[in-house]
Amino acid sequence: MTLAQFKALFDQYYTPIKNFVYYKCGDIDMAEDITQDAFMKLWEKREEIKEETVKSYLYKIANNMFL
Repeated sequence: MTLAQFKALFDQYYTPIKNFVYYKCGDIDMAEDITQDAFMKLWEKREEIKEETVKSYLYKIANNMFL
């Protein structure tokens, strides 16, 4: 995954992931922190991730971080 691809994924999924976490926790600051951490984890694992599973992977990371 290139930096440009990562930025495109960030732009596409940041708000939906943040809203998903906010729905679960009710705290916008926590939702933003968890979302940013999920994208950091995605960047760290970028070589291992398939493009077709990125969305579900992000939601899974965010949910696990919330729990």
